[in-house]
Amino acid sequence: MKYSRIAVDTSKSVFTLHGVDAAGHAILRRNLKRAAFEAFFAKLEPTEVVLEACGGSHHWGRRLAELGHTVKLIPPQYVKPYVKRGKNDRNDAEAINEAAGRPGMRFVPVKSAASQADALALNLRELLVGQRTALINALRGHATEFGIVAAKGTQHIASLLVEVSQNQAVPQTAREVLALLGEQIDHMNQQLDKLDARLAAQQVRIRRESIAEQLAATAFDLATLLAGLAPEATAETWEADLQETKGKIERLGQVNLAAIGEFKEQSERKEYLDRQCKDLTDALETLETAMRKIDRETRARFQETFDKVNAGLKEKFPRLFGGGHAYLEIEGEESENSGVSVMARPPGKRNSTISQLSGGEKALTAVALVFAIFDLNPAPFCLLDEVDAPLDDNNIGRFCDIVREMSRSVQFIFITHNKTTMEMASQLVGVTQNEPGVSRLVAVDVDEAVRMAAM
Repeated sequence: MKYSRIAVDTSKSVFTLHGVDAAGHAILRRNLKRAAFEAFFAKLEPTEVVLEACGGSHHWGRRLAELGHTVKLIPPQYVKPYVKRGKNDRNDAEAINEAAGRPGMRFVPVKSAASQADALALNLRELLVGQRTALINALRGHATEFGIVAAKGTQHIASLLVEVSQNQAVPQTAREVLALLGEQIDHMNQQLDKLDARLAAQQVRIRRESIAEQLAATAFDLATLLAGLAPEATAETWEADLQETKGKIERLGQVNLAAIGEFKEQSERKEYLDRQCKDLTDALETLETAMRKIDRETRARFQETFDKVNAGLKEKFPRLFGGGHAYLEIEGEESENSGVSVMARPPGKRNSTISQLSGGEKALTAVALVFAIFDLNPAPFCLLDEVDAPLDDNNIGRFCDIVREMSRSVQFIFITHNKTTMEMASQLVGVTQNEPGVSRLVAVDVDEAVRMAAM
């Protein structure tokens, strides 16, 4: 049976195993005694073994790694959320396996025996310092009972013991007991001195190993580097250079260690804003190009329309007035705010503005302009409401002629009280009142009426 991962809940005598396959299904639930634990994994093909980081886990991690297995250690605080039921060895092993299968789970490395030995020396020193502190506090407390007070710190213990031994007011038994405490403190100081010397040597060894690892990582040979040093290169010289460099760094003041990350973040934001600015610039340029194109086309269309209407006005005005001339002109510079004025001079007049014309002349000029525009964009119907009201008989005749000519392509509907205009119509629609107070519409087809009269 092939296991994808095996979780182990360790203890002093019994080990609980929980194994799963590649699909995550539990296929192993077993308890092993301490003597059979190593033999079980020695027979097993290499697999992933997960343990909770606690007492003895690093030892078993090293042993299992020697047997060819991949070992991972999980901190206990990461396992606790996955304990589903009451706490026991089997549920703990299942929780370890569940936690190990989670993506992004953090593991701790398996420590070597040398690393654990180094940590043991530090732990022992901490323990001895605590015990010495307890003895010193006890000595100072008991001495205070006899009126002898000493300042804090280990440097004042020797003078305190001398004062206790020479003070005859302190009973002999108390002096002997306090002397025993002093001997214990002195013994602790000696042990701490030996341990500090060991730790100093250990620090030098670790530093040497670290430098050797750095040299191995950079593929440099120590002997070659030493041979390449200048004759005047000494430890004192390098130490002086180091202190000078440290002084320069200190003079720089506070250094923002997050500056590189902030620079990267701000650079990414700048690139984003640059892209946004480019997009806006390109869009603005596109809009401006479109606006210039629209302006060109608008001016061209306006000029074309203006020329056609102007030509139509020049052609129709003399026909309506029996002479004279009229034209359109653009006021001011050619721009979107320019206006268009109408200039009309009937036969025999030298007016400077159209406002100097009579009402009938203005009306007939307007008719000429309207008909010129109508020729440009004709419609099926044209409605004229009392257009001929201000015209005299001569102008009415010319007005009727041009309407009659245009009626070949356009149907005119006009409201008029002029008999001449009515004579031009082919159909008449009027309102009559045969009875007082009763109005009715009367439609007359002129052509039909003529045919009926001829019969």
